[in-house]
This record gives sequence, structure tokens and C-alpha cells, in this order.
Amino acid sequence: MSAGTPHDDTALTSAQIADLMDVGVSYIYKLRSTDTAFPTPIAYEERSPLYSETAILEYMKARSNRAPSARGRRPRALVDGENADTFAQRLRASIMAGEGKPEIDTQRALIEKLGLNSVTFGNRMRGRNRWKDSELAVISELLRIDTSDANDAVTKARARG
Repeated sequence: MSAGTPHDDTALTSAQIADLMDVGVSYIYKLRSTDTAFPTPIAYEERSPLYSETAILEYMKARSNRAPSARGRRPRALVDGENADTFAQRLRASIMAGEGKPEIDTQRALIEKLGLNSVTFGNRMRGRNRWKDSELAVISELLRIDTSDANDAVTKARARG
């Protein structure tokens, strides 16, 4: 996939990088100024820096496969199903299969139906927080999946200590 400019097929502007990463241009500006791993410009078009498409793709790959950072934050994408438990996998598969339609056709719709925010929902999907019985009842009713093991990951983590 080449999203180049008329000058060079492998040169990307900040706006093109933002589209590629599915983020806003302001986030690219932040990455440029705060992330030392962000690639350096290969050229400039007027005052706009241009970046190598290959370097940007390598940067994106490295970012998605990183370990928890020094600040203690976890990466956005969990690598190879890390911390994915079977309930979360079944829940995602059920939504993707359309078993909750027409009411629940995306995770966002389920989040809204449960009255959660995306962070709380993500923590529950990763097994960091317990699901409430009322939430499990809604999930079981709408998506018709077994919820008996929904809190197993949390229970195991708490048992470890």
C-alpha cells in the first residue's frame, strides 16, 4: 500500500500517516515530539516533513508488539492472545456472528446496553475486573452464550496474589 506524494512514492505526510494509523494528525505531532522511536523525516515539502513509508510501517509493527512500557501502561494490542480468556473470545465471536442482532451488532452497542464505558468494558474483557451478575444476565439473554466462566480469569489472578 503506497500512500505517497507526487515527489516520492515512499514519502508520507503526517496526514497520510494519521490515516494509515487511524488516528488524528495531532496525535502524529505528539508522537513526533515525544516518542524517540518515531522515524526521522527523509525530506521536507515546504515546511511539512515527509517520512519513509517503510520506516512508518516498521514503527507501527514495533508499537503493536511492544511489552508494557516503563510507565506501566500496557500496549494497545495484546500480542498472541495474551490475557485473552475463553469467555472474551466467545463474546467477540458471538457479536461477530450476529447472534445479538438487531439490538447488539457491535461491541460498542453491547457497551452502551450494559451502561459501561469502553475502559471498564476492556478491563472486564481482559479479565482485570469482575463482571456484575446483572451484566452477565444481559449478555446471556441477548447473545445466548454461557457466562459461567466469565470471571474465572479474575478469580485466578486474585488467587495468585
